[in-house]
Amino acid sequence: MSKKIMFNAISMETINHLNNLSQAIFISNLEGRNLSDAMKKAKAEKDKAVSDGAESVVEYDNAIRVISNKQKALASFRRNTLFVHKDEQDVTINGLFADMGINDDLYQAYCLMQDEGKRGDYLKAIKSLLEKLGMDVKKDSLVNALANTLATAVGRVKSSRSGQLKGELTKNSARGNFFETFALRLLEYVNKTCDNVTVYTSDLYDVKVEYDENLRTVVNTEIFAKTAEPANK
Repeated sequence: MSKKIMFNAISMETINHLNNLSQAIFISNLEGRNLSDAMKKAKAEKDKAVSDGAESVVEYDNAIRVISNKQKALASFRRNTLFVHKDEQDVTINGLFADMGINDDLYQAYCLMQDEGKRGDYLKAIKSLLEKLGMDVKKDSLVNALANTLATAVGRVKSSRSGQLKGELTKNSARGNFFETFALRLLEYVNKTCDNVTVYTSDLYDVKVEYDENLRTVVNTEIFAKTAEPANK
């Protein structure tokens, strides 16, 4: 990719978007794994208490409920950070995908290319995306190269059982999956040539997630190096 498009001259706005994307994905994945492990442990402790003849399992049920509420809050945080959504006042809010130019127009152009083999709108959408990223792309060959790479990353997926029984063996990636796969693949490529964009790994970093008192909302998140302590631990 370094011989095709160098992502070292993108705008600071795009760098911020990509870093926010990287952070949101890492936080939701690592905290999600932590909560899943905690849920398995809490359910195992309840099962043991029941098998040991405990008169009450209320405390175990409460522990399970706390973890379940955190999982729902985390899912909401992830969804609202990444996707277009409406706030409590019914106002439409852009997510990171839309802010980056990964939107319905791009998805429709992708579907048209997959279904009918028409690449014109898709290539225009990729060029528009690169321009939104702050890239000065003057050669169509560069746009085509990136377009092919990202299209291959998203690809098509197998149909459901009922779809296959109707003869529809494959289908386009669903809109949400398309947005996410496309964005993550783009993040991978930018990270290779832009030192200002970070992709986090669990061997080097940990997370701290704070929830509101009702466990309905994520109110604060932090990523910190494992050699350091979180600021407000």
